[in-house]
Amino acid sequence: MKKLADRKRSPQPIGHIIGELLLRRGVGRRLATEQNQAAWKEAVGDPLAQYTHCGKVYRRRLEVLVANSTFMQELTSQKKQIMRRLRETAPQLEIDDIRFKIGNVE
Repeated sequence: MKKLADRKRSPQPIGHIIGELLLRRGVGRRLATEQNQAAWKEAVGDPLAQYTHCGKVYRRRLEVLVANSTFMQELTSQKKQIMRRLRETAPQLEIDDIRFKIGNVE
């Protein structure tokens, strides 16, 4: 069995190496989160956006933190329209549903 040091690695393209480095540092994830937050703000508008925080997408479901139950009820009633606007403005999200949760919105 060959030792790890004896194995020769083929050269990798610099773009692949940089991509892996950014992935390890979490830069891509932070950028995606910021883009999702901007798309969310555009879809719901400033008045509601200030009381919410767009979370991550898990199994094609967008998780959104909401400051209180009043805003959660308002967002729930507008859910179909919000999803339509999100699909138009941010097709990269690829969501089928939105889940609202009451939480600390910063």
